[in-house]
Amino acid sequence: IILVGIESNNNRVVGAVWNTTTLMNSTLISSTASATGGLEAVDVAFAGDNSKAMIIGPNGTAGSLNASYYNGQYWTPAYVGDMSTTAGGNADDVRWVRLKADPASDDMQAVAITSNGRLSTAYWSGSAWTMTTTIDATVDGSGATRSADFAWNQTGSVGQLIWDTDTTGATISNRTCAPQCSSSTTTAGSYAGTGAWLS
Repeated sequence: IILVGIESNNNRVVGAVWNTTTLMNSTLISSTASATGGLEAVDVAFAGDNSKAMIIGPNGTAGSLNASYYNGQYWTPAYVGDMSTTAGGNADDVRWVRLKADPASDDMQAVAITSNGRLSTAYWSGSAWTMTTTIDATVDGSGATRSADFAWNQTGSVGQLIWDTDTTGATISNRTCAPQCSSSTTTAGSYAGTGAWLS
């Protein structure tokens, strides 16, 4: 069993392995995760082919995500990148992270929402991350809720990203990710209330 957590006193993101007796083989992926807002900015997933387990979490205060994977013997760092980057530049903090494993391979999809409600994804190919930043800039104006999620099709390698596309709760949007989430956006709606929690 793999554990990942934020140690809030020292702003550290730590992963560890439970071997049925004790936590061992711990790893530090960030010592400066100081701006998560106390929200769920870490996640963990086992690869669909069971070759590795990946942990992911924020680093610093400028939208950066770090990751590391465990292959059954040791951890290997796998830096993700700045999930808040836009053409104009900004320094949002990562508030929410979801990590989903492709059931057909060792690929993974990470979804991040920042403190200004910016939605981005990062696709792990088994060896490197490719980011699709600022898919939407207004999913939640304060990053207070996790108003986006992702799921792979059971056959693998293609999935759906879904999110609340504004702060007033009028529309839901989605993208087909095959495997990167760089396709065009489809928007549906309307509905009453704000899309605060989506799965």
